Amino acid sequence: MQECNYLRQKINKKFYLILTLFALVVFYPYAYANIDNQQDINVEADSLQFNNETKVGIYQGHIKVTQGSRILTADHATSYSNRAGEIVKIIASGHPAVYHALIFHKHPKLIATGNTIYYYPLTDYLEAVGDAQIIQGQNRFQGPQINYDFKKKTVASPLSKEGHTQITLAPLQALHS
Repeated sequence: MQECNYLRQKINKKFYLILTLFALVVFYPYAYANIDNQQDINVEADSLQFNNETKVGIYQGHIKVTQGSRILTADHATSYSNRAGEIVKIIASGHPAVYHALIFHKHPKLIATGNTIYYYPLTDYLEAVGDAQIIQGQNRFQGPQINYDFKKKTVASPLSKEGHTQITLAPLQALHS
């Protein structure tokens, strides 16, 4: 009887170990892509001004904003923070402003460009405006404004008087190359 209980405990430990490893293999790719928005935001610039009362930061020259593996580069940027000091919005402009993010594990990075990029870190949302493009692998969205919702993994382009949006979608296997 004691030997039977010992075997049962040993089997249960192995079962839970295998179950844990399986869960890590299955769910790690999803957690990996979503962890960036929980990281600190770091800003580098040639010059900056930050008003602690209004929580507005103004950055100029060679701007690089990083949050985990996400990188936003621009010529000029303004950040807006809430009372807790969390950045709620960054408006970045450049020729062009560029945003890189790893959205899906083992897939090409998403690259967004535009004359202006509006990035909302707390809601995990991005708007590229003015000669906007979002590219991931061979998939391309191009138009006056392209929006990306990181939580929903959706791309949208609102109706614009400035032109229409062009979309190129590659076959699914092309994303993995």
